Amino acid sequence: MCSSDLEEPVTLAKYLAHVYEDDREWIAESVRRAHDPAGDGRFDVEHRIVDRQGALHWLNTKSVTFFEGDGPARRKVRTVGAVADITERKRAEKALRDTNSMLQALIETSPLAIIGLDQEGTHVTRWNPAAERIFGWRADEVLGHPLPYIPDEDQARSLAMWEEATQTGVLTGRELRRLRKDGSLIDMALWSTALKDAQGAVTGTFSFIEIGRAHV
Repeated sequence: MCSSDLEEPVTLAKYLAHVYEDDREWIAESVRRAHDPAGDGRFDVEHRIVDRQGALHWLNTKSVTFFEGDGPARRKVRTVGAVADITERKRAEKALRDTNSMLQALIETSPLAIIGLDQEGTHVTRWNPAAERIFGWRADEVLGHPLPYIPDEDQARSLAMWEEATQTGVLTGRELRRLRKDGSLIDMALWSTALKDAQGAVTGTFSFIEIGRAHV
């Protein structure tokens, strides 16, 4: 940018000329609302621009327009604002969304039963189609409820395994026998992993279940 560019006033037309075409109309309307004497003068948006080299950037633009006068005589006197380039943050957010979408697709299509529990290990938070097919309960029958497939005599062992998974972070290849909805028993091998937040606190567990032979 040359020195003459810096000395020229920034007009709405010049600003919009750099705004990405798909964002231009709503950005123009947002600017008009921020400059409307009947409003509060605030402008806080995330939008895309195209620089002189043709590269796309994401910006967070914040400004406040000040007015003076009252009623019909109220008029804009100045606008103060700041602009931050948030391109890298937007890329990271997209990468996270793409990763979550891929994980969701893997969970939904996995031949393994994938079951999530809450941070207390008491209620179901995830029940994939394979779990429905293997155990017979639909997701809407178990989500938000205690696990339905643990035999009464195995409740204490199951709690101990959940505690081990949350303390060590992982539980591998435990052989168990569980109930189907129809009352039959099924042999299975279970792997569990603890889910933790940024501070290391357990937020839940995921279990992956492989089925063996069934017993009536």
